[in-house]
Amino acid sequence: MHNNAQPQLRPAIGSKASLRAQPLHPPVSEPSRTPAVSSVLAPLFGREVLEQAFHALQHQLRTISAGVDTLWLTQTTAIEEHEKIIQALKRAEQVLHELREYCFPPELRLSTENLANMVEDIVREVAREWERPGRQTRVLCYAPLAALQLDWQQVGKVLERIVACAYALLPTEGGEVVVEAGVRRVGAQQHLDLKVRSCGVTPLEVEEGTVFQPFWQVNGHQFGLSLALVQRMVNRQHGQIFFQKPSARQSCFTLLFRA
Repeated sequence: MHNNAQPQLRPAIGSKASLRAQPLHPPVSEPSRTPAVSSVLAPLFGREVLEQAFHALQHQLRTISAGVDTLWLTQTTAIEEHEKIIQALKRAEQVLHELREYCFPPELRLSTENLANMVEDIVREVAREWERPGRQTRVLCYAPLAALQLDWQQVGKVLERIVACAYALLPTEGGEVVVEAGVRRVGAQQHLDLKVRSCGVTPLEVEEGTVFQPFWQVNGHQFGLSLALVQRMVNRQHGQIFFQKPSARQSCFTLLFRA
């Protein structure tokens, strides 16, 4: 990344989120930007994933069974019991969907995509679901951006899941999600550099070594196999993913793909 590159500010558009567009210093090519310690977990063993998925499904089925029994015994149409059953069915369906994706990953379909547009579109959609009072969103794309041959549908899913996680990490008091896209050098090799930062107004309740674990939870949100799938997708496209918590109130996902 050349130091004279100018950032293109692209705030994620949301009807409720409070948006601020402030220029950041463009990425530099110094080796110091490479995380000193990779927080990427070792590739997950298939047995661990299957055991976690089995226990999650078992829990949801017990919830459904208990709810049906309550409705049958009381002969009522309690709204709360119906809601519990519906939510358990949705969670079980999600687990099965993610487990299928984990066991049968889709075939890679390479194409060339406008990175800035892809990032903006993804963040806008995720922000629409996760926006809350006191949350802000910024998207910054640093030109020039390399045109890469990647499976952009899968890269989009990776970004979608990471941005959702970044919102979930924010405390109830509020904060900001910042998404940056640029190009930087690691040694002699150019890399596409995607960063997703969570900046809370109070400390973030997360540890570096936990986020890629199956069925990880934070602030009441369970991510199932979502981030395990992210790891798998990135590895299949010869990329790298890191998670760091540089301070109590900040965390950062970094995605690198060779340009």
